[in-house]
Amino acid sequence: MHISNVVNIADFRTLARRRLPPVVFDYIDGGAEDESTLRANERAFAEVTFRPRQCVDTPHVDLRTTVLGQTFDTPISGMRERDVRRGAGPLLKGDIPACLPHLWQFARHPRWVIGYLRDGAPRVFPNVELPGIGAMPCGDTSVLLAQTNITWKDLAWIRDAWSGPLVVKGVQTGDVARQAIDAGADAIVVSNHGGRQLDGVAASLCVLPEVVAAVGDRMNGLDGSFVEVPSAWLRTGDCR
Repeated sequence: MHISNVVNIADFRTLARRRLPPVVFDYIDGGAEDESTLRANERAFAEVTFRPRQCVDTPHVDLRTTVLGQTFDTPISGMRERDVRRGAGPLLKGDIPACLPHLWQFARHPRWVIGYLRDGAPRVFPNVELPGIGAMPCGDTSVLLAQTNITWKDLAWIRDAWSGPLVVKGVQTGDVARQAIDAGADAIVVSNHGGRQLDGVAASLCVLPEVVAAVGDRMNGLDGSFVEVPSAWLRTGDCR
């Protein structure tokens, strides 16, 4: 691994292990005795989760702060490290020179490539139409999402325009569940999108009891019956 391929702190650790004499690396990286406290520190940080808020009117997000006179934070899109390593960005944008180091992945799967080409080699999201553009290009997703400012007013507008069942996905807290119902949702999906976009939030199963407690008596199933959740599902235990 070269430093130009570093994506996270773990990559730096791998480089350091390869570069440094073992006695130097272990002095910097290691802990005392059985290193149980070192591992406990890591687990403690891993167990801290965020409580996301959706559909908040924040057109100008600014996460900057000042530490010892220095300004080092800014809003960014979700960091999907696997995509960075595999070259997803250049591949989706069709940046040929930047794609070259990653083309071996396709050479090893010729049947998939042939099927993809037969389907027209799409690089768009056909279910998302942009005014004056058409289907949204895959390579522009991050930029377009960063420019999008969706609020609960947008959901209320959809509710007025759509008379069919309306389901809101991505609910992770009781507060957001109540806001979704107030805006007109018929049902909600408790989901963190499989951890694909936002890391550091709680597992969906762990927040289910909170959501059910918040809106369980207000939710109707799509067939008109109340959604019932077995009491065994609502037992709050250790979700780690």
